[in-house]
Amino acid sequence: MDELIMTQESFDRLWARVQGAAPPVPSAPRPEEKLRRFLDETGETLLLERSLTQVCGAPMAAVCRETRRRYLRLQTAYFLHTGCRAALPSVCRLREPPLCLLRKLWLAARARAAAYEDAPAATDELRELYRDLAESERTHARQLEGIISRFLG
Repeated sequence: MDELIMTQESFDRLWARVQGAAPPVPSAPRPEEKLRRFLDETGETLLLERSLTQVCGAPMAAVCRETRRRYLRLQTAYFLHTGCRAALPSVCRLREPPLCLLRKLWLAARARAAAYEDAPAATDELRELYRDLAESERTHARQLEGIISRFLG
């Protein structure tokens, strides 16, 4: 039988409902948490792009290098703000056809660009970093669009 795993936040919401209380308003994530989410998403994207490089060739390798640069910038900012070192996830497996994965990467790049633009920044350095990364993600999406059109053609 599967176990039910519940976070403390989920439990607190459930318990409040059981007691008839109004649900608590979720707090905004701290800047370090947002930065860590960006870092993790970019790391996962990097691993996926590395795997796709074997299928898509040189154009994907160039896109992958740009993602690596963004990952290093985020990794550096995370270390400077938290004092903790973050590492890439260990494994990435291709479970879908390459064209579907390319489309997901394209959608994710556009979503990350919007997220960077909307992200609250605790410092001017983070604000500037997010602005640069938003532009980089828009460029990334255009590059992926080019790879997709080559893949289809």
